[in-house]
Amino acid sequence: MIGGTVHSGSLTSIDEQNIFLQSATGAKQLPISDTNVLTFTGSEPKEAAPSLELTLLDGSRLRGNGFRGKGNEWQLESQFLQTSSIPPKIIRSLTFKPLAEKQLAGWNDALSDPSQNDGLIVTRPSGEITRVGGTILEIKNGQVSFEFDDQKLEMPSEKLLGLVWFQPNADRKSPAIEVRTVDQSLFQAVSLKVNDGNLECLSASGLVSKVSLKGVVDIRFSASNLRWLAEAEKIESFEEKPSNWKFSIDLAKQAFAPRFVSESRSSGGQAASDLDLLFSSPGTYSFRMPEGFRRLESRVQRSESGNVQSKLVIQVWQDSEKVSESILEANQDHIDIKASLKPEKKIRLVVTSSDPMYLGTEIQWKQPRLLR
Repeated sequence: MIGGTVHSGSLTSIDEQNIFLQSATGAKQLPISDTNVLTFTGSEPKEAAPSLELTLLDGSRLRGNGFRGKGNEWQLESQFLQTSSIPPKIIRSLTFKPLAEKQLAGWNDALSDPSQNDGLIVTRPSGEITRVGGTILEIKNGQVSFEFDDQKLEMPSEKLLGLVWFQPNADRKSPAIEVRTVDQSLFQAVSLKVNDGNLECLSASGLVSKVSLKGVVDIRFSASNLRWLAEAEKIESFEEKPSNWKFSIDLAKQAFAPRFVSESRSSGGQAASDLDLLFSSPGTYSFRMPEGFRRLESRVQRSESGNVQSKLVIQVWQDSEKVSESILEANQDHIDIKASLKPEKKIRLVVTSSDPMYLGTEIQWKQPRLLR
């Protein structure tokens, strides 16, 4: 699709600048710079995706039936996706089975742990998720070898929640092309090539992946001009206590602070494009505007739960300057927010209410995004 116009045909080739289609009316050459999405008819994501999910530093999330390797050579086993040897320096995490919704918060805490080593993620009998620091040595035949306190541990993968690779000074790339496949993999690519019925993808780190064109759901070319708010540097997040609130409970304050949520249960750190920013009650979420990006866009929408709706004031601040203010009236279900901002500035999203009990104030910023 280009500028709202849909072009149909069979994909024959892709180069650095153009997409080549063969249609009923002849050959078409379409510039990639003007293309949003290339969708493959008849290819739908499979509901029963492979249970294992490998997440790379560039945001790629690759599904597979197994993962093995040691040292500098690791390999994903997949029915749909063929990849070259994967160097550990580009791996973020690995989960062996889909996470339950109640496990997501603990898993994300383990990912953000500042420990200067690899992590073996386990679930205690109480349900608590714990990160054990050490060194990942090898994965073979479903067994994980892990060095902990100068001792070598051998554990079956089915008893683990996952693994996290320590990446000092990791240089996270901003790829331009997203490739989604029928097994629910997402590959971040900088270049593509069609060869003998297959799509060959090259990542910024040099990883090569190949998938049959019949296994591709779509290719999204607009990622270089867009960044999801969930990917931006978070500064702080907190809720505002009601004026008649007489108690100060840190746990409650943390629980109701603005946070990102998703209906998806993908495990490798949720895809940023799937995340909405939830304000359970009035509060503030602040972040650093990335370099090169100048606009914020999102639809602010009320939650479906509850029949009471209160009037809300929604503000966007840039440092000490109020950039925009919008009113979500009590009889409105949603409002669209657009704000022009400057790179590298501290941005605050502020939601307030005059209702003394904060009834009917829960809202979500739906897929908030930053644009160039």
